[in-house]
Amino acid sequence: MSRINSARLTAADAPPVVEEKTEFDVVIDEVPSNARIATIKAVRALTNLALKEAKELIEGLPKKFKEGVSQEEAEEAKKQLEEAGAKVSIA
Repeated sequence: MSRINSARLTAADAPPVVEEKTEFDVVIDEVPSNARIATIKAVRALTNLALKEAKELIEGLPKKFKEGVSQEEAEEAKKQLEEAGAKVSIA
């Protein structure tokens, strides 16, 4: 009979380490037709995009609006876009 030393832990025995997510993507899911102008203004305020690029961004949704940003920046962008009338998610 072999004895198992329960005091000795191996890497396989250790619980998995859950890394906290530090980078987030802001995704514009939908923009109702009555909120398009306000959403374009919000997009332009949050980025350096020109009017044409901001308009193209909100067409053919869903699209990533910002990638790899902090949680604070993602939440602020989501708040401003939702106030403009867009449906936004953070991934």
